[in-house]
Amino acid sequence: MRHPTHPALVHLPIACWVLVLPCDLATFWFGSIASTLASLLLAIGCSFAPLAMIAGLLDLARIVERQALRIAYLHMLLMLITSLIFTLRLVVGLEQWQPRPPDPQSLSLDIFGLICLLLGAWLGGELVYQHGIGTAQQRDKQETHA
Repeated sequence: MRHPTHPALVHLPIACWVLVLPCDLATFWFGSIASTLASLLLAIGCSFAPLAMIAGLLDLARIVERQALRIAYLHMLLMLITSLIFTLRLVVGLEQWQPRPPDPQSLSLDIFGLICLLLGAWLGGELVYQHGIGTAQQRDKQETHA
């Protein structure tokens, strides 16, 4: 495949998870509709994240530059932690399969998950924009190493 799949799949979970904290905070003004939306966003993000992770693992095999590989491993670790945090947040935020209003524990998970997400996404951007991972520049490097 000439086009990496991972970048195409990451946007949905990232968008969903970024919106969880604002929805949880909106619960204090708009009530249960906002907490229901937060739970829905968590479920969608947590459902699609494994697809993005699998695609990322497949794209990992194409990285030949040592420094880029180290960044990729750190990116992978942060995004795995992010996924685990938001999955935990989804489970903690349900009571008998119904969303409950956010509490300090839920909001803490939202914030910690968002911080890990932003750091991991920053490293993903570093891989693309500084090291050319997933670009024609990377293909040229692979052909040179082959």
